[in-house]
Amino acid sequence: SSMSDSSPRPPRFGAQQRERYARQLLLSEVGVAGQRRLQQACVAIVGVGGLGANAAMYLAAAGVGQLVLIDLDPLERSNLHRQLLYRESQLNTSKVLAAKAQIQDLNPDVQITCHECRLDGQNAQSLLIDAHLVLDGSDNYETRHHINEYCGSLGIPWVYGAAEGMEGQVSTFWPNAEPGRWACYHCLFPEETQGDNGGCHRRGVLGPVPGMIAQLQALEAIKLIVGFGEPLKNRLLKVNMATAAFQSFRFAPDPACCCASWSTSSSFQHLYLAKS
Repeated sequence: SSMSDSSPRPPRFGAQQRERYARQLLLSEVGVAGQRRLQQACVAIVGVGGLGANAAMYLAAAGVGQLVLIDLDPLERSNLHRQLLYRESQLNTSKVLAAKAQIQDLNPDVQITCHECRLDGQNAQSLLIDAHLVLDGSDNYETRHHINEYCGSLGIPWVYGAAEGMEGQVSTFWPNAEPGRWACYHCLFPEETQGDNGGCHRRGVLGPVPGMIAQLQALEAIKLIVGFGEPLKNRLLKVNMATAAFQSFRFAPDPACCCASWSTSSSFQHLYLAKS
């Protein structure tokens, strides 16, 4: 099922917004122009668990104007040690609706659309059609391949994240921006079982691990929306929390991959300050 606010609120940027975002507005990388880009942006979050719920908090707090939340699961007690968006009082309720309530309490300016479903090959396009950017909190390779395919067909960037045990990894894919020069998820993980870490429900995870990965994902999203810094293009950032080691691995686009022929048209282009 799908639920959304009936009438979208026009973006405001009054005294309250200037106060709320005061520390961001001081940054030369953001400023008023960057804050307005955040306000105009729509980010779809696929899975609002250990990655998605934590990233949603940071994106909402930063002033992203619209969030689309996609998740089928109810909130379970075992989620609470790592999904700090939620509260004990929300147990056994829909995660997307629980997330919406918490986010609106954090920042009432954010418009939130909830989809109580799993993303698959049939519904991906309809769920992601309004998004300028997609953040992956899905924790499984099959969903990520769907995200990769539909973001490619719609011309929008997406931020990949995974976390389990004491380790996590992040990368950003937007081959439409530079066909043949920016790899996609399939270039990195051509086999469907690769990049599937088994999931923290089987191997366990320490709470701050997905929290840190989610923050890195939120940072990647904000960088792309505002248009500063260097995204994780053709780079896989791996973090080992047990040894506090960050390693960045470079990988190349696969010239034989279907992403080399994807269209360069993008709904996101107007928000992004393209870097040469």
